[in-house]
Formats: sequence, C-alpha cells, structure tokens
Amino acid sequence: MNKLVKRLLTGTLVFATILTALPVTAVHASGNQYWTESAERVGYIEQIMNDGSIKSTFHEGHMKVEGETAYCVDINTNFKNGYKTRSDASTRMSSDQIADVALSLEYVKQYTATHTGLNNNQKYLLEQCVVWQRLSEQLGWQCDNVRASYNEISQAVQNEVYAGAKAFVKANKGRYECGGYIYTGEGQDIGQFWAKLNVGNAKVKKTSSNPTVTDDNANYSFEGATFGVYSDKSCNSQLATLTADGNGDTKEVEVKAGTIYIKELSAPKGYKLDSTITVIN
Repeated sequence: MNKLVKRLLTGTLVFATILTALPVTAVHASGNQYWTESAERVGYIEQIMNDGSIKSTFHEGHMKVEGETAYCVDINTNFKNGYKTRSDASTRMSSDQIADVALSLEYVKQYTATHTGLNNNQKYLLEQCVVWQRLSEQLGWQCDNVRASYNEISQAVQNEVYAGAKAFVKANKGRYECGGYIYTGEGQDIGQFWAKLNVGNAKVKKTSSNPTVTDDNANYSFEGATFGVYSDKSCNSQLATLTADGNGDTKEVEVKAGTIYIKELSAPKGYKLDSTITVIN
C-alpha cells in the first residue's frame, strides 16, 4: 500500500487497544515460494477507524500471486513485491475466521456478477474492503468500516455490499467449504480465499411393492409416511424429517454434500414399516 494521507490524532486514551496481525507459523517445506506483486493501481481506500476518523488513505494496488488475484491481510504493513512462502490459511486462522473472509468474498463476487455497472477495479476494491473489515473485527484493528473512497464507489453501493456480505456470512456458514492460503515474506502478508458450495437436495418417493392391490384402494395411502434423513450409518445423527403426500412424494431438503442415510420412521395407512436403510451418495 502506498500511504498518501495520515492524520495524527491527539487526546487522552481511555481504552488501550492492542492491534494484532495473523500469528506467524514457520513453514519448512521446499518448493513453496511464489512471486507476489502489487500490480496496477485500482483506486483509493480509506482506513476508517471505529471512532469515525480517517487514519490513512491508500492508493490500492491489485495484489497478485503468480498472476492470480490475492488480497492484503495486514492493513498496518506496507507491501513489497517479491517471493513469499505459502502456507495453508488454517495454520494462521481459525476455521470461523477463514469462513468469514471467504464467504464475504463470495458474496461480493456474486453481487458484482449481477451488477454489471461496476468495473473490474471497483470489484477488486469491494473485495479488498470486505477482507479488511472481517480481519479488523477478528484481530482488533479498530477499522471495521474501512471503505473505498466515495469518489471510487458510491456510498449507497458500498453500504448495500457490506451489509449484504455480513448477512450472507451469517446465512451460509456450513453450506460452503471454505479455505485459503497465506503468503508471508518481506513486507505485507497477502492471502487467497475460496468458498465452494457444499450442499445438495434430498427427497423421497414412496412406492408400493404390489400396485395391483394398492392402487385405487381406499385401504392404502402414501400420505403421511415420514422418513428420517441421517448423516451416519447407524442413523443417530438426524438431519431432517420428510413427509410424503398422497402420491408418495416428499419435499426437498437441503443437506451437506456427501453420503446420507434415509429410513422410514412411520408407515402410512395400510403399509408395514419399511426397516430398510437407503444410502445416497
């Protein structure tokens, strides 16, 4: 970051705040050096402190690792081009912290994909801002409202994006598989994060083993049959309950991607309980 403006504030400190960076973990694996650079300048970002003051203004560059987009993860250190060591983000951040950042970025990418009036520089500024906002909340930087200059992106758009990102994180934790890398070396650390949707839909259709007898027979009905959806083979960890209609169909329920197990919990009119456990991969 190229710091252009820095305002010094005077006064009495009532609370002492310790600013932290991501913890440092030594990485000894060979072959994990990557070229990192701050490419073309994309616009101005203002480091708004939680008391409303502007601490600094940055003419932000587009961070890249071997040509791929990355983001600054240390707002308090200047960046230097050069080779950096890559480590898995889980060595520096908790799973919740990774998910907060990765899902915030995912929201911005989805938002900008449907708002075609935003150019690539504006998209990157919004992405970098949500990364810093989440890390500020997690690490105590006291600049939770860091933003792009309103000359770059309107206040209305930024307010919508930042509020939407927080709501998206809250609504989607557990629905996405999140991960990332941190690159460390001389100067500022940078990171890359991703969020991959990791859910599917499950539903059940009950049928008769002897439709010649049961079809159009008032003594038999599929309606009201219930089924349990489980994450384990022993069917102890129940994810959902599905109920069949008169045609034997249930509604869909969202489940985490992977193997699930389904068994009938209650039989409908005229039918015996089916004890078979069905495996769905």
